[in-house]
Amino acid sequence: MSLVRKSRSGVISVIAALGAVALFWLIYLPRSEAYKTYRVEADLKKTLKTIQPPDGAELVNTDSQHVGPVSSVMGIYFSNSKIETLRAHYMREFVRRGFVLKAEDNSETPTTLHFCRPDCDAQLVFTKLKDQSALYMISLYPRGKTC
Repeated sequence: MSLVRKSRSGVISVIAALGAVALFWLIYLPRSEAYKTYRVEADLKKTLKTIQPPDGAELVNTDSQHVGPVSSVMGIYFSNSKIETLRAHYMREFVRRGFVLKAEDNSETPTTLHFCRPDCDAQLVFTKLKDQSALYMISLYPRGKTC
């Protein structure tokens, strides 16, 4: 065999091997649990970023948690506004993003609003600080059933 023929067959072998590996990952990766969890978390983070805080509120931290196959994403915010002002802002903001108010819990010290839409649930928890300021958290969870 000539040197050209050997190098050509080597190149073809390498290209075929790379093609087989690429095909394997194209078929396997979207079906893996890790990838599905990653996609759900990425979608929840994207949704959280679309929910605009009121003027003057600052994002303190964002985090994601995994409990088995279920992911959740949360954002913690600080604002000098009163809870009533924040509540009114987020009632409009969540509705604008396609959420529906499911429940409101005012019985405890932190006020909690529960929202849902077909792809996820949201929970908004307000905690009043000593002065007029408030610390609040928005949590998003994937939803399997319709709202």
